Amino acid sequence: MYRPVRIAATLAAAGLLAAGGTTAASAVPGHIVLDGQGVKNPAGCYDGTRRPLTLDNHTATIVLLYEKPDCQGRVIRAVNPGTSTVEGHASSVHILS
Repeated sequence: MYRPVRIAATLAAAGLLAAGGTTAASAVPGHIVLDGQGVKNPAGCYDGTRRPLTLDNHTATIVLLYEKPDCQGRVIRAVNPGTSTVEGHASSVHILS
């Protein structure tokens, strides 16, 4: 049951992107830790620096993991607020605002 929920969240977040829900990158309160580097009040897209990519999401929004740099390609995973992940196939992250 966990996997279908995660897939549904990923598809919903991807739908927001396709609908233009994140055209203006505005900072969100909180921070992320991407590959060991902290980013305060993140906004937009960030490329990872190593694989597996590691992410700690300390914001109040979903962070999408993409398979290619510059938030290109398919969405690998949606990381909910207050959670962490390690993903061997992700190259970049996008902060939903």
